Amino acid sequence: MAAQELKNRRLRSSEIIDLMELFIRDDNKLAFAKYAYPSCIDKENYDKVVDALSFSSTREKLTAFIKTQR
Repeated sequence: MAAQELKNRRLRSSEIIDLMELFIRDDNKLAFAKYAYPSCIDKENYDKVVDALSFSSTREKLTAFIKTQR
């Protein structure tokens, strides 16, 4: 459902963090953060999205993903 909402929307990193809170598991938050990245209008603040993840392993995965998008 969250992915459907993103199709036609542009979001700020803070809004992405708010939406990530709807997920319980960190792997689901990570999947959503990756999916939301192209829709983000302030990618320079995506480090805050990385910090919103609970585990260092998922933070590392998102950081690696972001590097592939540049």
